[in-house]
Amino acid sequence: MKIKLCGLKRIEDIEAVNEAKPDYIGFIFAKKSRRYVSPETAERLKQHLNPDIEAVGVFVNTDIDKVIEQAKKQVIDVIQLHGEEDVAYVKDLKKAVDVPIIKAISMTKPDARQQISMWEISDVDYLLLDSGNGGTGEQFNYKLLQEIGNLKKPYFLAGGLHPDNLENAVQQLQNNQPYALDLSSGIETNGIKDLDKIKKAVEAARRI
Repeated sequence: MKIKLCGLKRIEDIEAVNEAKPDYIGFIFAKKSRRYVSPETAERLKQHLNPDIEAVGVFVNTDIDKVIEQAKKQVIDVIQLHGEEDVAYVKDLKKAVDVPIIKAISMTKPDARQQISMWEISDVDYLLLDSGNGGTGEQFNYKLLQEIGNLKKPYFLAGGLHPDNLENAVQQLQNNQPYALDLSSGIETNGIKDLDKIKKAVEAARRI
């Protein structure tokens, strides 16, 4: 199973993931997040990242030109949209840059089903299904996802995941397997990325 480790901020975080070798890491460009990194910091960190690991830029209702700039500068390899961006916004992104796009959907909102239906027929490459609570480490009820059945697009499973519950989470979704697992607070100790938890998470994902 593929794995994404999100919210990296420090050179020590990069050194840890270079050792653990997840598939993706995430830089959060949303200023309201406690895991925010500036474009300048992300660029510096990316220079130290193992080139086999793809960097995802997480944006929330960001001016499209700023997103395009980070992709063209190759600070990021994948774009993740976590706000109220619409289908037209994604079309414009696709015209400007040739990088995969992930669209996050909050599974705790009443319109989660409608959002999935809309984005499944859009130009995004992946969905990211989350509790939508801003990295608080809460899982959503997987029953809704089981009821929906097979998704038309591969998806990242996020929200409340940590090294010890990855296998159980995937087992609950036997009928609708995620493409990748996405962790952030679950690989932290006191708000700081933890090398041991990072290694444990990647090892757990590889066993699934």
